[in-house]
Amino acid sequence: TTMTVAPVNDAPTVDLDTGGGINYAFTFTEGDAATKIVGATTITDVDDDDLANVILEVGGVVDGANELLTIGNLTFALDAANFTNNTVNMGGDNYVVDWVQGTGVATITLSGGGEMSKAQADAVLQASQYRHTDEAPTAGNRTVAVTVNDGNVTSSVATTTMTVAPVNDAPTVDLDTGGGINYAFTFTEGDAATKIVGATT
Repeated sequence: TTMTVAPVNDAPTVDLDTGGGINYAFTFTEGDAATKIVGATTITDVDDDDLANVILEVGGVVDGANELLTIGNLTFALDAANFTNNTVNMGGDNYVVDWVQGTGVATITLSGGGEMSKAQADAVLQASQYRHTDEAPTAGNRTVAVTVNDGNVTSSVATTTMTVAPVNDAPTVDLDTGGGINYAFTFTEGDAATKIVGATT
């Protein structure tokens, strides 16, 4: 009897919240600083040491230029026009970011055309952040679907859900527009009734 053993190229896997399921979620409250889009991450591939790319697919964006994605030292609005070959540095390594606005897909590869290690792919995820800069953001969920590819097979999707939470900002009063919020005047004996404010806002 001859038994021919045929290996199968197993897909890599991505876990965005080690110990809590493969997906990740957080609330982004109005005014927060840029926030990492992942928790503790794990990337595995039983039959490949290296990966061809990391792909971040952003969904649910409704506030255009006010919603920002940071990858390493690159920050761009999620309604930005398409770009390619934008070099960024993460952990001392150079990567290339390509962005397609119509699909919300950012593809990250190792600069120079080589493949990245799983540790480097993990560093890409840890260096990726979301921020909303508007003082009146639209409430609701945004998502980032994360996949990696080993050069042959793409992983299953792991998803981060960002819940944007507006804050009811207090109103403001300015009694002396252009001169600070307070107002002062001198009422001299005999003066007519005098306004207690200047130009107000």
